[in-house]
Amino acid sequence: MLFNDNIIDQNGLNRILAKTAPPYDFAGANLTGANLQGIDLENANLRGTYLIDAWLAGANLSHANLQGAYMRGVNLAGATLRGANLEGASLRLAHLVGADLQGVRMEKASLERANLTGVNLSAANLEGADLSGAILKRANLKGAYLKGASCFGADFTESNLKGAWLDGSNLTGAVGIVALYMPGLTTHGDTLYVVRHVGCLMVKVGFFWGTLEEFEQHAQDTHTSGKQGILYAEVIRLIHIWHQNT
Repeated sequence: MLFNDNIIDQNGLNRILAKTAPPYDFAGANLTGANLQGIDLENANLRGTYLIDAWLAGANLSHANLQGAYMRGVNLAGATLRGANLEGASLRLAHLVGADLQGVRMEKASLERANLTGVNLSAANLEGADLSGAILKRANLKGAYLKGASCFGADFTESNLKGAWLDGSNLTGAVGIVALYMPGLTTHGDTLYVVRHVGCLMVKVGFFWGTLEEFEQHAQDTHTSGKQGILYAEVIRLIHIWHQNT
């Protein structure tokens, strides 16, 4: 379906939905400010669509094509976007609290100052994405790929980083997380990450993900002497200093 640059008003949108069978094709359409709460847009073609300030809370966008979509300020709270393609999409200031984005493609997507509290981003591809100032509190980033992502000032408090790949990401000014790189700490040159959780600190290095106490026990069990033992002891000391001063 071909659309011009004019904004489709709510009545016009409702007429299109009534006449058209899913999966819907709104590629390039201007749906700025549209109310699409709870709508089923599974497998829909929304490539390059304007969804600025649109209301999509609780919507189903599983496997939808949102590549290059303009979604500044969109409300996707509680929405399902499993397997969706949001490569290069603009979601600046978007509200995605509690949304399910498992396995999404978000390479080079813009998520500046987006609210991603409690979002499921497990196995998501966020390579090169801009997460500057984003809120990722309690986000599930298990197995997520954030290589080269800009996370300047992002809040990772209580996030799950088990199996996540953050090497090459910019964590300058990030909240609730610290990255420590110490040559020789691991055989693969892994960076160690510490995330602040309620009542504890969680540590990620290589395939390890556990509490600081579990990490200390792991270090004691496997690296009690030699160069690596000294490095582990120093890293643990630095973690405690960070914890006491932040």
